[in-house]
Amino acid sequence: MSWRAGLLRQRIDLLVVALVFSALGRADVESLAAPPLSSRGAEPCDHVIGYFLFPYQGSPSQQVEWWIFDPRRSVDQFYLSSTRGFDGVRWDTAYHSVTFSSGDSVYRAEWRLGAKPQLIIRLPGGHGRWWFNPDSGCWQTLCLLGRPETDDPFDDRRAGELWQSGREGGTWRRIRADTLDLADPDDDRWQWSDGSRIGREAPIIALEDLASEAYEEAWRGKTAFIDTSTITITKDEGNGHFGDQWFFLALQAAPRRGIAFQPGGSGAPEHDWSGVVGPFYFVDLDRRMKTLVEGTDGGMMRSLAAERCGLLLIPGVSGNPLVIDSSGRRVHSQPWNSEGAVWVRAPRGEAPGHPKDR
Repeated sequence: MSWRAGLLRQRIDLLVVALVFSALGRADVESLAAPPLSSRGAEPCDHVIGYFLFPYQGSPSQQVEWWIFDPRRSVDQFYLSSTRGFDGVRWDTAYHSVTFSSGDSVYRAEWRLGAKPQLIIRLPGGHGRWWFNPDSGCWQTLCLLGRPETDDPFDDRRAGELWQSGREGGTWRRIRADTLDLADPDDDRWQWSDGSRIGREAPIIALEDLASEAYEEAWRGKTAFIDTSTITITKDEGNGHFGDQWFFLALQAAPRRGIAFQPGGSGAPEHDWSGVVGPFYFVDLDRRMKTLVEGTDGGMMRSLAAERCGLLLIPGVSGNPLVIDSSGRRVHSQPWNSEGAVWVRAPRGEAPGHPKDR
């Protein structure tokens, strides 16, 4: 009889479990079987948003300030300041340090909060782009001379000089003077008129590389046509980038939500890219709702948005970047005197963590 008693006890246990689940209700049963997204372990957020604040008449600081927004704690943190700004910003590929120029000087600072910039070298007068050449072990810079030889934006040819520092810095000397052709107008990259490269550059991650996460090239092919009056996805009407068609860019964190926008035309004859124009709307397809997140048309911009850590960064046009979450809620924004907002690897000493519970 022992096996029958054991079977009876199992049936009683199963009955009790069934009654418990029935009392909890279907929603609670589902929550026990699979925790909701908000309670599951979110992906570690190892990125922050870096941006610059520029001084204006009467502003508390008369220096250009570099700030970092930490999405894990929803706090802004000061990094560096400079009276002459930050140009040519670049990180080494491991994000151990960041190098930039300010005026005619090149500085390097550890990529950590509280770092102090160290002077690396002073650039010669009339300098343009600058870089470190691992082949020569020296710094190099390109000096453009005179004006373009033609007015054709597709044929930008200039006279130029390549200068190189000593191995210990200090004295600069001219190592080549020749005619140059503009190879990449968006990145200000030139080549000698015979097609040869000016010089090899040490591997870096430039600020422009990070900004490109929000460029058209990054989201092209990931959009759908949307009717903003009915908040529904539509078929291609054939208008493409030359009509009044609206586009929908879905969030990775919530594919039924995203940004509605209109594309613009080419930025300029010499630029091979198409931008976007405001306003931008946050769209919820399931609820058929749209909310204005970026004001009226303030001009064409190359950047649309870049998503990391479940947050969407909209760099904005000439400043005023903002960050929204997957519900469309604004979690961070900056005033008109800010620009250059990008997602970047968190500074050293800042351990990756989970985004702050919103």
